[in-house]
Amino acid sequence: MKLATKYHGEQEIAESDIVWFEDGLPGFGEEKKWVILPLTEDETFYVLQSALTPKLALILTNPFLTRPDYEFKLEDEAVHAIGATKENIIVYSVVSVKEPFKESTLNLQAPIVMDVKSRRAKQVILSDADYEIRTPLFPKVESKGE
Repeated sequence: MKLATKYHGEQEIAESDIVWFEDGLPGFGEEKKWVILPLTEDETFYVLQSALTPKLALILTNPFLTRPDYEFKLEDEAVHAIGATKENIIVYSVVSVKEPFKESTLNLQAPIVMDVKSRRAKQVILSDADYEIRTPLFPKVESKGE
Protein backbone atom coordinates (compact mmCIF):
# COMPACT_ATOMS: atom_id res chain seq x y z
CA MET A 1 0.00 0.00 0.00
CA LYS A 2 1.11 3.54 -0.65
CA LEU A 3 1.58 5.74 2.39
CA ALA A 4 2.08 9.51 2.39
CA THR A 5 4.60 10.41 5.09
CA LYS A 6 5.79 13.59 6.77
CA TYR A 7 9.54 13.04 6.28
CA HIS A 8 9.90 10.39 3.57
CA GLY A 9 7.37 11.46 0.92
CA GLU A 10 5.25 8.67 -0.49
CA GLN A 11 6.38 5.19 0.55
CA GLU A 12 5.34 1.71 -0.44
CA ILE A 13 4.51 -0.10 2.80
CA ALA A 14 3.64 -3.76 3.20
CA GLU A 15 0.68 -4.55 5.42
CA SER A 16 3.11 -6.58 7.56
CA ASP A 17 5.03 -3.34 8.32
CA ILE A 18 2.06 -1.78 10.10
CA VAL A 19 2.41 -1.40 13.87
CA TRP A 20 -0.93 -1.65 15.64
CA PHE A 21 -1.63 0.46 18.76
CA GLU A 22 -4.93 -0.99 19.95
CA ASP A 23 -5.57 1.97 22.28
CA GLY A 24 -3.92 4.56 20.06
CA LEU A 25 -1.34 6.83 21.66
CA PRO A 26 -2.12 9.31 24.45
CA GLY A 27 -3.49 12.37 22.68
CA PHE A 28 -3.98 10.42 19.45
CA GLY A 29 -6.58 7.82 20.43
CA GLU A 30 -8.02 7.44 16.93
CA GLU A 31 -4.57 6.80 15.42
CA LYS A 32 -4.17 3.05 15.71
CA LYS A 33 -2.10 2.13 12.64
CA TRP A 34 1.48 3.35 12.44
CA VAL A 35 4.69 2.43 10.69
CA ILE A 36 8.26 2.78 11.91
CA LEU A 37 10.71 4.08 9.32
CA PRO A 38 14.43 4.69 9.80
CA LEU A 39 15.26 8.41 9.94
CA THR A 40 19.04 8.08 9.96
CA GLU A 41 21.20 5.65 8.02
CA ASP A 42 22.69 4.23 11.20
CA GLU A 43 19.14 3.62 12.49
CA THR A 44 19.76 5.63 15.65
CA PHE A 45 16.57 7.58 15.05
CA TYR A 46 13.26 6.45 13.60
CA VAL A 47 10.01 8.02 12.53
CA LEU A 48 6.77 6.68 13.98
CA GLN A 49 4.49 7.65 11.11
CA SER A 50 0.72 7.57 11.32
CA ALA A 51 -0.77 5.44 8.56
CA LEU A 52 -3.91 7.60 8.67
CA THR A 53 -2.59 11.17 8.96
CA PRO A 54 0.41 12.03 6.74
CA LYS A 55 1.48 15.06 8.77
CA LEU A 56 1.50 13.13 12.06
CA ALA A 57 4.88 11.64 12.84
CA LEU A 58 6.97 11.29 15.99
CA ILE A 59 10.73 10.85 16.25
CA LEU A 60 11.85 7.76 18.19
CA THR A 61 15.10 6.32 19.44
CA ASN A 62 16.29 3.41 21.50
CA PRO A 63 16.63 5.02 24.96
CA PHE A 64 19.43 2.65 25.95
CA LEU A 65 21.76 4.23 23.39
CA THR A 66 22.23 7.36 25.49
CA ARG A 67 20.82 6.10 28.79
CA PRO A 68 22.28 2.62 29.37
CA ASP A 69 21.12 2.75 33.00
CA TYR A 70 17.47 3.21 31.96
CA GLU A 71 15.34 0.48 33.45
CA PHE A 72 11.74 -0.04 34.42
CA LYS A 73 9.44 -2.87 35.34
CA LEU A 74 7.12 -3.72 32.49
CA GLU A 75 3.89 -4.92 34.04
CA ASP A 76 2.53 -8.24 32.80
CA GLU A 77 -0.68 -6.46 31.81
CA ALA A 78 1.23 -4.35 29.27
CA VAL A 79 3.04 -7.41 27.92
CA HIS A 80 -0.25 -9.27 27.48
CA ALA A 81 -1.92 -6.21 25.92
CA ILE A 82 0.46 -6.41 22.98
CA GLY A 83 0.47 -10.20 22.87
CA ALA A 84 4.15 -10.38 23.63
CA THR A 85 6.73 -12.30 25.49
CA LYS A 86 9.41 -10.20 27.16
CA GLU A 87 12.01 -11.67 24.79
CA ASN A 88 10.27 -10.18 21.73
CA ILE A 89 9.88 -6.62 23.01
CA ILE A 90 11.72 -3.60 21.73
CA VAL A 91 11.59 -0.28 23.57
CA TYR A 92 11.52 3.19 22.06
CA SER A 93 11.38 6.67 23.53
CA VAL A 94 9.78 9.67 21.85
CA VAL A 95 12.30 12.41 21.09
CA SER A 96 11.35 16.09 21.26
CA VAL A 97 13.72 17.64 18.74
CA LYS A 98 15.05 21.03 19.75
CA GLU A 99 17.27 23.61 18.11
CA PRO A 100 20.17 23.21 18.65
CA PHE A 101 19.86 19.43 18.45
CA LYS A 102 21.97 18.88 21.58
CA GLU A 103 19.04 20.39 23.56
CA SER A 104 16.64 17.63 22.41
CA THR A 105 14.88 15.53 25.05
CA LEU A 106 13.59 11.99 25.57
CA ASN A 107 10.32 10.96 27.13
CA LEU A 108 11.52 8.30 29.56
CA GLN A 109 8.27 8.46 31.57
CA ALA A 110 6.24 6.92 28.75
CA PRO A 111 8.20 4.39 26.67
CA ILE A 112 6.72 2.74 23.62
CA VAL A 113 6.97 -1.03 23.81
CA MET A 114 6.47 -3.16 20.72
CA ASP A 115 6.34 -6.89 20.13
CA VAL A 116 8.52 -7.44 17.07
CA LYS A 117 6.61 -10.57 16.03
CA SER A 118 3.00 -9.45 16.39
CA ARG A 119 3.79 -5.79 15.45
CA ARG A 120 1.48 -4.69 18.29
CA ALA A 121 2.60 -1.79 20.48
CA LYS A 122 1.59 0.33 23.42
CA GLN A 123 2.83 3.49 25.04
CA VAL A 124 3.22 2.66 28.71
CA ILE A 125 2.94 5.38 31.34
CA LEU A 126 5.35 4.49 34.13
CA SER A 127 3.96 5.20 37.56
CA ASP A 128 6.66 3.68 39.75
CA ALA A 129 9.74 5.21 38.13
CA ASP A 130 11.41 8.56 38.64
CA TYR A 131 11.81 9.37 34.97
CA GLU A 132 10.76 12.58 33.31
CA ILE A 133 8.95 13.48 30.13
CA ARG A 134 11.76 15.84 29.12
CA THR A 135 15.03 14.08 29.96
CA PRO A 136 18.04 15.47 28.05
CA LEU A 137 18.80 13.22 25.09
CA PHE A 138 22.49 13.71 25.70
CA PRO A 139 23.47 13.44 29.36
CA LYS A 140 25.49 16.35 30.64
CA VAL A 141 29.10 15.38 31.18
CA GLU A 142 30.75 16.80 34.25
CA SER A 143 34.11 18.26 33.38
CA LYS A 144 36.89 19.16 35.74
CA GLY A 145 38.34 22.61 35.20
CA GLU A 146 42.00 22.92 34.40
